[in-house]
Amino acid sequence: MKKSLLVLLGIILLSACSIAESTETPRLINYNHSVNQPWLKKLQQLNQGKAVKFRILQLGDSHTASDFFSGELRRKLQQHWGDAGIGWIYPNRVRGQVLERVKYSDNQAISLTSLRDKDQVEFPLGGITALSGNQDNHYSVTISPTKEDNQLKQITFSLRPLLVQQPLSIIDGKGSKFKIKPEQSGNWQYIQVEGKLPVTYSSNEGNLWQFGSINIENQSSGIVLSAMGINGSQLTEFKKWRENWTEDLAQTQADLIILAYGTNESLNQNLDLTNTEKAWRELIKEIRQTLPNAGILVISAPETLQKTQSSRQRCGVRTVSLDRIQQMQKRLAKEQKLLYWSWQAAMGGKCSMKKWIKQGLARQDGVHFTLKGYQKTADILATQLIKLAK
Repeated sequence: MKKSLLVLLGIILLSACSIAESTETPRLINYNHSVNQPWLKKLQQLNQGKAVKFRILQLGDSHTASDFFSGELRRKLQQHWGDAGIGWIYPNRVRGQVLERVKYSDNQAISLTSLRDKDQVEFPLGGITALSGNQDNHYSVTISPTKEDNQLKQITFSLRPLLVQQPLSIIDGKGSKFKIKPEQSGNWQYIQVEGKLPVTYSSNEGNLWQFGSINIENQSSGIVLSAMGINGSQLTEFKKWRENWTEDLAQTQADLIILAYGTNESLNQNLDLTNTEKAWRELIKEIRQTLPNAGILVISAPETLQKTQSSRQRCGVRTVSLDRIQQMQKRLAKEQKLLYWSWQAAMGGKCSMKKWIKQGLARQDGVHFTLKGYQKTADILATQLIKLAK
């Protein structure tokens, strides 16, 4: 009898644990209850069929760098509200990263650097920049769409002449040619041309240029979603961007900024949460000062496992600082009256990662998702953004 009661008690406890693990509901929470939210009003206007362009900028780590999540989010939102363009992309391909809508070809004379690699380069917004090799090389980069696209584009280059005597040459898909004369050496400038893809930018030997991101937009209304992510990055690394990086942010004209960090922070057993939270506050303040009408969405870190196999824990071993970083992200979003979305809740709550691995929705490393996994969670967020605009 006693043995039967113990077995029954064990079953009840396991059932309770299972229920607790799956009670998280994926919700897009808007902690700002003000009736005056310009970004939301603009999204509602788009939903009502008004001819407006709504720009989204996602900053993040490898979950953003793959463009699988942001690519699906972009696709779903553009299917619903219209395709207003590709958005901001890096000046050339980045090793180990993907951009869904463009491909690059170059003559190998361009040097792409990331703030993950070097500390002595002036990095623009996003932390990726390209240098035109050494002064003895001619270089050119061609950016082409991955699918046929004949629409007329507004193409904006962010660039910085370092040692330049001759203009930069730009040729679009129609054969139209543009010559960009440098302004004062050492200053960042933004040049916009109108043309079709593919677009090629090139310079003669003896000229040294630095390039930031390039924006490609259609002339129609709808959604533009730009994804700027770097493998292994943490939000605190925005402090390595150039001193006036907010000029780059202003150029994006973003209506909604998504901050999708936390996974790499969660791996750090010595994480200084106080300094991490301070950096988050600083970045949020800079965004608000630069783009006061924009909304800010915090996507908290998804469930991440340090070990997928554990004899003691059937759910695997969560990364050491995951709970702390997730709690900070939610608390900060609520306090700052931001939008908040739990990636972990979209997975089904705690103890979901091993299930996702088994279902082919996450990779064996317990950190990253498969394409299907990224798409599944992006679809949830897209649906909730669309609902928010109604």
